[in-house]
Amino acid sequence: MLGNITGGSEDFSRRDVLKSIGAAGAATAAGASFTGSASAAIGDSAVYQYYHTRWNDIRANLPTIADQGYDAIQVPPAQESKLSWNERDYDSEIFHTPLGYQPVNHKNFDSEFGTEWEYQQMVDEAHNQGLDVIADAVMNHMAYGVPFDQFPYFSYNDFHHWGEINYDDPESVEKGDLSGLPDLKQESSYVRGQLQDYLNKYADLDVDGVRFDAAKHMPEWFFRDHANQWADDRGLYKVGEVLNGDPNVCDSYAQTGQSVTDYPLYYTMKEDVFHQNGDMNALDGAGYVNWNSYRSMTFVSNHDSRPPQYERLAYAFILTYEGYPRVYSHRIGVNDGEIRNLLWIRNNLLSGGAAVRHVDTDLYIFDRGDALVAINRGSSQRSKWVYTDIGANQSLSDCTGTMGYVDTNGDSWVQLTIPAQEYVVYSTACHDGGGGGGSGIQDGGTYRITNVNSGKALDVEGGTGATGNGEDVHQWDYLGNANQHWTAEATGDGYYRLTPTHSGKCLDVSGGTSATQDGANVHQWDYFGNSNQQWAIEGLGGGEYAIKARHSGRYLDVSGYSTDNGATVHQWDWHGGDNQRWTFEQV
Repeated sequence: MLGNITGGSEDFSRRDVLKSIGAAGAATAAGASFTGSASAAIGDSAVYQYYHTRWNDIRANLPTIADQGYDAIQVPPAQESKLSWNERDYDSEIFHTPLGYQPVNHKNFDSEFGTEWEYQQMVDEAHNQGLDVIADAVMNHMAYGVPFDQFPYFSYNDFHHWGEINYDDPESVEKGDLSGLPDLKQESSYVRGQLQDYLNKYADLDVDGVRFDAAKHMPEWFFRDHANQWADDRGLYKVGEVLNGDPNVCDSYAQTGQSVTDYPLYYTMKEDVFHQNGDMNALDGAGYVNWNSYRSMTFVSNHDSRPPQYERLAYAFILTYEGYPRVYSHRIGVNDGEIRNLLWIRNNLLSGGAAVRHVDTDLYIFDRGDALVAINRGSSQRSKWVYTDIGANQSLSDCTGTMGYVDTNGDSWVQLTIPAQEYVVYSTACHDGGGGGGSGIQDGGTYRITNVNSGKALDVEGGTGATGNGEDVHQWDYLGNANQHWTAEATGDGYYRLTPTHSGKCLDVSGGTSATQDGANVHQWDYFGNSNQQWAIEGLGGGEYAIKARHSGRYLDVSGYSTDNGATVHQWDWHGGDNQRWTFEQV
């Protein structure tokens, strides 16, 4: 588990192991046993990709990113580039103007994202948080429209002058001007020397890996004989952006010694699988990940590639399947609870190869490590019997909290039920609501709990000074105060104590264990471990939860569907209304 990695001098750090994989290559990785970011390179963790974000803003997010369960961050290019912050052009999915990707001076790291000193501070803080840093390196081209004599280290003769790329001509792909950007001559020893200086500057700032931008527009020999060797000499993990849907093309770059972005899988997910007319059969064996999982960086979208229609399901797939998955910050927030739970599942339950158990138009079911994953793309709930390596006569619980318990039979078969456009992850490891929380709720995590019907927060009446027994619990506009923050502590058997952080007491059904009737009020009280103080948090799908009192089997409910501040919160029989549905946002 990631929590076992320590920073002591006698232990491998995440950074050390990631660098060792970068230098050792896939063959070594495949035969080794690792923890921490070693497993990242072999598919057991994930990268959080930043794009248009300043260094100081990234640094502020790093504790949250580490707590989510990521192993690494990927950050945009650090060098001085042509475009300015106010020239950005973007929508909710992609960026049309690539800030940072038109280099002017590779050796000046004062850029639109911040100063070199701020970059160094970001890297140092990432390491303090146990995170690796993958730097984005632009070695294919320079900025558009800048006179050649204004590049401090390059002149006219350092560029190819082939004009616009002809994609029917492989040589033009490597020597033509990508979107009009003047193409550098990697065959020039002088140009290579400048690019090596650029990579060494990143290494001197103690980054842990490098992403080669526009890798497919540079020849394979450049990486095999030069760029990968520079990275290996500095102990850097390396991944190339090979924007091509043909796994053969990806493989030609992976064979030079680097990982590659898995565009073959991305195109399959977006065009063939995760949309209303998709077919899960296309996912079976798809992508470069099924050629070489140790060299595949999988992703759902990025700064210039839009996500599929069923984005959630695509993330559920890459975060549970083989490969090294990357999550895109422009689409997924740093504290996304659903992704957090998937990362816990990935880091604690999933390892090794995936064994597909069933695939049809709507369903994709596979075993991996200690879990059985099922994804339903279709518009109707599905049930299916499948074999599982988890074994015979085992009780399994859904670590996403979407569904309940199931049992394998004496022949290791189990019947799974998966709601429409949902996924489930079954394991023996989530019965007690431990690290992954069975329901997706983290043991020890602190949350804002919001009623779906009203949009108001679960609140202890009287504010942060209301620390006594019997203070009423109701709903109120969220103000961010400690009497609106609740820590979930697993008590065993899938139940939680819910503690308001200002008082240290617990959410309690008034009247004790005999108060099983509809309408029994809830308040705060000292915790005695009684069943009227323990709650099941049941996932309903779509990030919504029901909160059930253990002693009564009734649910936390806002009286009368009220949307008013101060409305009573009590327990009631389940009817599924929005006033009984809650969201948990970690704070």
